[in-house]
Amino acid sequence: MLLAILSIFIGLATLYFLVSALIANGMAASKRIFPPALEYPEVRFGNLFDDTKISGWLIPATGQSSKATLIAMHGGKQNRADETVGLLQMCRDVARLGFNVLSLDRRGCGRSGTARLNERTKSDRDFGGAIDWILKQNPDEKVLLFGTSFAGVAALVHASKDHRVIGVVADSSFKCSLAMAQRCLYETFPPFKVFAHGAVWMAGPVCGVGDDDAIDAVKKIICPVLFTGGELDRVVPPSDARELLEASGNPLDEILIVPGAGHSQAYRTSQATYIARLDAFINKCLQQ
Repeated sequence: MLLAILSIFIGLATLYFLVSALIANGMAASKRIFPPALEYPEVRFGNLFDDTKISGWLIPATGQSSKATLIAMHGGKQNRADETVGLLQMCRDVARLGFNVLSLDRRGCGRSGTARLNERTKSDRDFGGAIDWILKQNPDEKVLLFGTSFAGVAALVHASKDHRVIGVVADSSFKCSLAMAQRCLYETFPPFKVFAHGAVWMAGPVCGVGDDDAIDAVKKIICPVLFTGGELDRVVPPSDARELLEASGNPLDEILIVPGAGHSQAYRTSQATYIARLDAFINKCLQQ
């Protein structure tokens, strides 16, 4: 009897972790949506930690010398143009303000390389590679990071370790992986929520998710951070941005929650307000 119970327990545990591993793998799997061909210089570079090559566009400041470079990275499984959030248009708007923009395909997406199995989520490394590339062209350039959703978390994690960053814009960025996994799995199929802990645990060996949650990273960032989000975001509720702001404890940090906006839709919902805040924030960072 005891042996039978033990066998059932082992079988259920094995099934639980197998399903958790499959979920973790699916969340980090590569997807190729290629960006359109545009008349911007194509940039390609690596990083100091692995052999993944990252591609992007360098969108030059319009009609003037650049005051700084904003490195932008999309979320989800999109690409550097990401029409779902208006990323390319936002980058062009920032360029018109007098800043260069380096818009990237994150690893495993667009024209960037696919990382090894346990390095697929290390997009914070790609921000580091981008900074290295920019400073190689101009050692005096000031650099800021912009990321939506998962890429916003990557920007925060990298900024917590790299003091060359003078400012971060984290758009619709979740505070911790477990809470995000629970929400995503519940939205997909409510009973899947039971696999959230297993999926997050398996995400380490399966796709390289570490212990770097945004809620911990913000406490180590010394530069200003602008947290943005949408009031109607069900994927990453605005409460995450508010908690990240509180956890950072930096009086220079700011928050912008756009009424009527869903996940990563703050810019598309209120473009003029969003760009005005970006402009003011970047200029504030340049004065620190």
